[in-house]
Amino acid sequence: MIYGAGDCGYLLVKELLQNHRHELRPIGWIDDSKHNMYLYGYKIYGGKDQLLAICKKMKPDLKEPLHHHT
Repeated sequence: MIYGAGDCGYLLVKELLQNHRHELRPIGWIDDSKHNMYLYGYKIYGGKDQLLAICKKMKPDLKEPLHHHT
């Protein structure tokens, strides 16, 4: 599950799919402005207000972000 369907999120998906040394694979997106759409073949499940419910349902592996927005 990738938080943010912008440029940084796209670069992360691209890296995960192209570099097979990573153990993680994307399963979908969390984004506040693009609900119920698909981006690069992965569903956008909802926004941060739905994050807990989505994680309970999807049970993604959690990793720290590359960086955070302030």
